Amino acid sequence: MKTLVTRFVSSCLAIALACPAVNAARSSNPSQATMQQALIEAQQALASAQQRKDAAYLERTLAPDFFQVETSGDTTDKEDLVKDLPDSDLTQAILYNFKVVPLNDTAALVSYDAVFRHSSKDTGARRYQHVSSVWVKQADAWKLKFQQASPNRWSADDLD
Repeated sequence: MKTLVTRFVSSCLAIALACPAVNAARSSNPSQATMQQALIEAQQALASAQQRKDAAYLERTLAPDFFQVETSGDTTDKEDLVKDLPDSDLTQAILYNFKVVPLNDTAALVSYDAVFRHSSKDTGARRYQHVSSVWVKQADAWKLKFQQASPNRWSADDLD
């Protein structure tokens, strides 16, 4: 009798776990969805600020110990990124294919693909990139702490 009850309970559990409605309800987390949306919007706003050469926005949004690894392998900190912003020739940034991986309640990894267009064709910046960013929440505001960009495989020789 115990074996029959155990099999019945196991079968019910297997059916419940396979049911899409149960899985959707189990996996939906409103606070995680809110975090994901906020971070995608923050990443897009940062790209827009870089395009507009809005140094004040970068000052507010980058963590004091911000660190970046560029597609060339060169590294940049917050001070250099803000200082070099007026010389940027970025004309368009298209960000897509976002993935947000929460690390805890106050930190997350955001990865995405990007197309960057520059006014100069010989800037050395890769047009098509994969980017990973680490965002941390400090005093109720999301701050970009780390970013690394890699050229997409098909754009290895793309210098636009």
